[in-house]
Amino acid sequence: MPGEGARTGGSLEVAMALGGTVMVPTINIQEGEEEEENGWVAIASSELEQKIKLDADMEALVNMDFQPIADNERLLAIDSIALLGGNENLVQQILDAGVESSFTERDSSSLAFASLQLWGEKGKGSYPGLAPLLNLFKPLHRERLPRILASSLLYCGRHPDTAMVALPPTHPNTRLLLLNMNNFPGADPPIGLTPGGKSCSRLAVLYHWAPNGQQEQTHWTQEEEKIRQKIREEKRKIEIEEKIRKKRESESEMDQKQGLLGPVRRMNERRMSVSLYIERKMLDIVDVFAIFPCP
Repeated sequence: MPGEGARTGGSLEVAMALGGTVMVPTINIQEGEEEEENGWVAIASSELEQKIKLDADMEALVNMDFQPIADNERLLAIDSIALLGGNENLVQQILDAGVESSFTERDSSSLAFASLQLWGEKGKGSYPGLAPLLNLFKPLHRERLPRILASSLLYCGRHPDTAMVALPPTHPNTRLLLLNMNNFPGADPPIGLTPGGKSCSRLAVLYHWAPNGQQEQTHWTQEEEKIRQKIREEKRKIEIEEKIRKKRESESEMDQKQGLLGPVRRMNERRMSVSLYIERKMLDIVDVFAIFPCP
C-alpha cells in the first residue's frame, strides 16, 4: 500500500507516491553492537597482553636479584627524573662531570653487578668512570646523547614498560632505571652494543636514591602533593617548549640536518621556573652516576 513501509531482508521498503519503491539500506543494530563489543574485547585483550609482558619483564629482573620498589618511591622518582630531563643543560653537566671523574668503590661494585645481570656477560676491561661506558654507544647516539637522555627522562613516566628497581641490599640506596628506547622518537635503536657485541635497544641508568633512607622518604611523603603539583606544571611548560622547538627545527632543512647529523646544541637559555629549593631537593634524591646501553 502507498504510504506504508515494511522491513524486508535487512532493508526498508518505502512506498513512493508515484507507485515505485526505493530500497534504503538500514543499519543492522545487532552487527553494530557486535562490532563495538569486539572492539572492546580487542582493547581488553591488548591491555591484558601488555600486563602479562610487563609482569614477565619484572619477574625477569627479580630473577636477576633486582628488587621491586614501593609505589610512593616510584612516583616521586619519576617526577624527579622528569625534572632532570627537562633541563638538557643540566643533563650535559652530569655527563661531563661523570666523564671527568672516577667511580667510587661502591659505585663500581653496583655497576659491575647491574651490567653483568643486564648484559649476561662480563665487561671487557675495567670501567673506572663514565667515559668507557659511553664508548659502548654508537657514534651518532653518543654525539646526541644529552638530547636523547634528556628527552627519554622527561617522558619516561608516560610508558608503562619503564622499569625502576632497587639493587640488592649489598648495594644500599642504589636504583636502576630501564628505558625502552623504542618509545622515544629520534632515539633510533639499536643505540649501542654490549662489550660482547649484543645489540642494545634499552638505556640503563644507575642512580643513588634518598641518601637518608626511610627518614628522607617519610619527609617527602608529607610534601608530596605540593611538590608534585609544581613539577607537573613545570613538565607541561617544558613539553610546550619542546613542541615549539621541534616545529621551528622542522621549518628549516638546515636545522633538520644539524639535528640529525650535527653536534648537539645545548639549551643554555632554558631556566626552570620551580623554586631553587625544590629543584635542588628533587635532584638530590635522584643522583645519576652511570648510564650504559643494554639489550
